[in-house]
Amino acid sequence: MNKFTGVQSLQDAFKSIADTILINDVPQQAYITTAHLGEKSRRHLHSIEPFNQGDYVDFREGVYMVVEDVINQRGAKYKSTIEHCNYKITLEGESERVITGYDDRGRPIYGYITKPGREIHAIVDMDRVTISGAQIRINTSMMSMLVPDTEENRTEIIIGKEYDVYGSNMAVSHINRLRTGLLEINLQVKVV
Repeated sequence: MNKFTGVQSLQDAFKSIADTILINDVPQQAYITTAHLGEKSRRHLHSIEPFNQGDYVDFREGVYMVVEDVINQRGAKYKSTIEHCNYKITLEGESERVITGYDDRGRPIYGYITKPGREIHAIVDMDRVTISGAQIRINTSMMSMLVPDTEENRTEIIIGKEYDVYGSNMAVSHINRLRTGLLEINLQVKVV
């Protein structure tokens, strides 16, 4: 059998079962299968076209994020696990100084307007158990969050920044940048 004929027939078979989905708002041919049952909504994404860890996938009931590294093809297609984004984090807008009027001598009067912030989809988990030395403790004051590793997210999400997460005031306590395409963020309840 000619290798190129086999690859072409595999690609034709793939296209016959694939749907058009959006990966980072770009249409792409892929099919999605159900992963193991568990606490989280996880699925497997299969595509002939490459995609990356941290990409957003719009699929039927919501937005998912690619949570496993996709280095090369597996069986003539790219494959990875995607997980449902269960929260939207609102990032603050920038404050800008503008002229709002003039006084009776013609001098400008300045005021501040706040540009609208942006929302990013995230995966938020409660860290239930923490191991510290020889102690194991059940923890309700820590959460972890996964967001795509983009230049905007790197500059806006910094240690000490506070967010409202599920009704709790949380502060960023640690950012792990070791996973390609993802930022792993540790959040801790901010005590007032």
